[in-house]
Amino acid sequence: MGTHERRMAIWNTLCQRKQDTAGHLAAEFHVSLRTIYYDLEYLSLIYPLEVIRGRYQYRAICYCAFSRTCMGTTSSSC
Repeated sequence: MGTHERRMAIWNTLCQRKQDTAGHLAAEFHVSLRTIYYDLEYLSLIYPLEVIRGRYQYRAICYCAFSRTCMGTTSSSC
């Protein structure tokens, strides 16, 4: 799985779950926490995604359910 495919898979996962932690995403996608941090930062520049940096964890919150813009399409499945 390449970088682009992984980022789109993370975005789709967050659209379904609405929120998740970086640690959980790193374990699910078999990459390091640092890679997930980079991916979340990248995705937050493009999509309605909020990344909350806490003392002990990163948390990503997806707002695609509210705006219906999952991966640039207007779909009700987000």
